[in-house]
Amino acid sequence: MIVTVTLNPAIDQTVQVEKLSVGSVNRALGIIEIAGGKGINVARVLADLGHEVRATGFMGVKSHPFFHAYFKQHRIQDRFVSVYGKVRTNIKLVDRSDSTVTDINLPGFSVVDSQLTSVFDPIQQLPESTWVAVCGSLPEGISLDAFERFLARIKSAGMKLAIDTSGPALTQALAVKPDLIKPNIHELEALAGKALSPREAVSYARGLIKRGIGTVVLSSGAGGAWFLSGQQTLLAVPGRVDVVSTVGAGDSMVAACLSSLDQHFSLDSMARLATACSMKAVSKTGVGLDGDSLWEVLSDRVTIYTL
Repeated sequence: MIVTVTLNPAIDQTVQVEKLSVGSVNRALGIIEIAGGKGINVARVLADLGHEVRATGFMGVKSHPFFHAYFKQHRIQDRFVSVYGKVRTNIKLVDRSDSTVTDINLPGFSVVDSQLTSVFDPIQQLPESTWVAVCGSLPEGISLDAFERFLARIKSAGMKLAIDTSGPALTQALAVKPDLIKPNIHELEALAGKALSPREAVSYARGLIKRGIGTVVLSSGAGGAWFLSGQQTLLAVPGRVDVVSTVGAGDSMVAACLSSLDQHFSLDSMARLATACSMKAVSKTGVGLDGDSLWEVLSDRVTIYTL
């Protein structure tokens, strides 16, 4: 069992255009609307990888039936806590000419700090050493201090904690020494407070390991990703793939890392699987592995370097 926590879920609307023209009328080539939010995306890929997955977090009561149907379709246990209001809508404009994505994130429901207790309930029932991945942004009304206390409760219950968030929430989360974090290069630079060269970024990530973070995965798009543990530093470089959309690539990488850690894979195997799943994600529209084993083929096209 692996648990994902999405405190601020969304309905993801992906709209494709041939070439985005700012200030003009753009004709949509197609639209896909799915249940979204980073933790939900991670849960979807984990289920596709064969894991038993429990998803929890806050869910706008008016949107819950839509999400529940999605969870049932993809074999994800729904343990979300219903709150008043609707979830937010994230509009992703995909420019087919260069595969860039423009995000427009609308506001959603609001909650209060005390409601985090109800999200912890489906987690504390599980055995120690269960992986719990807390992913995405914080909803309106949740303070950083309450977020840190929530994460500390997860750690105190003996769970393995993975974090995939950014900005002040990521800074706050580091205080509880998570077992896995996956910042991208821009999120790491925000932590450092300055621009970083690749060498400086790896050095900073190693510093996080020394501060007690179990594993750091640092992604840099087409340039690959660094995988750091207390014993190794690896660079995984993806083979060439025709990019359709980058939506969900990072979430696919997080899911593959969790799958690997849950099965006690080596860092090398984790880097290969995570990069292959990310390659699979960018080769298509939407989230998930779609029930095929293309990612297994792609893993042979990943080059691993030891640093």
